[in-house]
Amino acid sequence: MSFALLFCAFRFTLYAFLMDSTRAIIIKIETSGEADILATVYTELFGKMTFMAKGARKMEAKLRPDLQPYSLVELSFVRGKNNLLLTGAKTIETFITRESGYKDIFAATLLTFIIDVLVVQPEKDERMFLTILASFRAITQPQFFSGTEAGQGDRKCWVIVQRFFWSMLKMSGVFVLSEKCPQCQQSFEDGAVFNFSGEILCRSCEKSSSCLLDKEDLYALQRIMDEGISGQIPEHVYEHLDKVLITFLFKEDFFVEANPVAVSWFLERVV
Repeated sequence: MSFALLFCAFRFTLYAFLMDSTRAIIIKIETSGEADILATVYTELFGKMTFMAKGARKMEAKLRPDLQPYSLVELSFVRGKNNLLLTGAKTIETFITRESGYKDIFAATLLTFIIDVLVVQPEKDERMFLTILASFRAITQPQFFSGTEAGQGDRKCWVIVQRFFWSMLKMSGVFVLSEKCPQCQQSFEDGAVFNFSGEILCRSCEKSSSCLLDKEDLYALQRIMDEGISGQIPEHVYEHLDKVLITFLFKEDFFVEANPVAVSWFLERVV
């Protein structure tokens, strides 16, 4: 055997030895240079990572068809000197397709944005991977969605996004949903404040507030987190919690006031 063949065999063996593989959910695809792709994914074994796919934008590239956002793939990669290089990709499951409705696409886009904002460390977290996977599946596959009262359409997508947002905050170790302020242990009789750190505190402990939550908001969140359902939640509560989510994600410099509409919905179910 010639030296060239021996060298090629050695390089192939070394390459295979250094290669890792994992299931991953593709969060974001960006272009890089003339023909490369940067893929931001959440992997099952390593957490959130960004990979370089050399030449993947070329029409003949083997990786191109399998690097689609909102999909579960099996990835193989090697660790380069300055980046992670993709060597293979195979689609396992696609959550959003060209036939998907705009509500499903919008919900999936919000999920990826939440991941991009909230997850900054590449540490492995199996709970987070399974939560992300279940949330994407729930958008288009009813059998994976436990919120039967929410029905389909707007309400279903709303519940999925809200439950995902607060669950991700909870897994980060900052957000705790309880009946009392975690700092002073006072009950939330006058509502609560949700700050940019992801904490829910009473108004005495959190002076500079970003978002004010009243008892209706807290009760609705408890139902969504515990049961994943939204039956009979008033429209103004939906709208207010949407504002809270958007304010936190985009760090808008304005206050979201508490719900101005006083209704008996909360009192009928709690008192």
